[in-house]
Amino acid sequence: MRKNNNLQRSKLKGYLFEIAVSKLLSENDYISIENEVENRIRVDRDGFVEFKGRGGWHQIDCPFDYGNNIPFVNPIRLLVEIKCYQKRIQKDQIREYIGVIKDIQENYIVETHQDIFSNRYNEIGVFVSASGFSKEAEMLAFAHNIKTISYENVELIRSIVDQIEYLEANYFDTSLCISRGNQVEFLRWFKGVVIEGRETEGAYERYELPEGIDNEISVLRENINAVRSHFFANTNAGAFLHFISDELFPDELFYELDTQVTRIHFQTDTRGRRRFWLQFSRDERRRRFYFTPPENLDMAAFWGGRRVLDEKERMFRELTLIRRIAGIKRTLTLQLDREWFDSHYRHAELEV
Repeated sequence: MRKNNNLQRSKLKGYLFEIAVSKLLSENDYISIENEVENRIRVDRDGFVEFKGRGGWHQIDCPFDYGNNIPFVNPIRLLVEIKCYQKRIQKDQIREYIGVIKDIQENYIVETHQDIFSNRYNEIGVFVSASGFSKEAEMLAFAHNIKTISYENVELIRSIVDQIEYLEANYFDTSLCISRGNQVEFLRWFKGVVIEGRETEGAYERYELPEGIDNEISVLRENINAVRSHFFANTNAGAFLHFISDELFPDELFYELDTQVTRIHFQTDTRGRRRFWLQFSRDERRRRFYFTPPENLDMAAFWGGRRVLDEKERMFRELTLIRRIAGIKRTLTLQLDREWFDSHYRHAELEV
């Protein structure tokens, strides 16, 4: 609530946003790590997981194992840091997380023959920000292979963040919700009512919840469920992007093909914010999959013309993602629509 300490309020918003992001990750074959592994992982309580590094133990907001193994590659493990700040993430926060990831990655000590085959993971640092990253932070993360996911201009996620902030400011007292002895039960209750659709009974008295909380919880649940499909994809330029839509993914386009052509669009609103989306060229419904672009593409869009087209080509010449189509796990390739792109490029040259 507004009367609470700002640091505690920020923590609470972060915890609630973690629950929403974890739901999205789990829908893409990422499995939450919740069990201890001797001398590697310890779980102090629900949602508080620590990994051992060479220099000490490190708490990770949302650790996930990827459910698909790749030949010749150690199992993939995501170590996800999630921040729900009003300001952009700066390079000092990235620098700190680089140290955490490096320390965890360097902690492998082979003691027995069995350890060689069972304990090694390809640990990847991921930093998620509700409010985006500064250019320096993004560049530093890229240089050290920390994947950044920004939801700065994705309205579907923004509506979730706005409702979390409204709930925190008007309904949740941090001294009752995340104080010692209450935090675990409160977050378990919150996840149950928002994600799993359980009843709110029993929480009114314990957390002194004001009247009207049921309606506001329903709004948040509806905002989360408004994300009807989404996918993570790697670009040929090395970026890791999250595409989000309020419509279903066009599975039918991939029944007989693993490759489809796409177009990248953006639009500037009245407040000067640019909203980017991906569209499948052969999709008759023209469904939009929104994403926050890397800083270089966003700045190129500001200048427009050939500059933004060059950056689109560099960044989106080819995307790769893994998705289940008709129950079968597939590796899909999205290629930039050359006919569409070349037409726009010729038009841009005429304007110069």
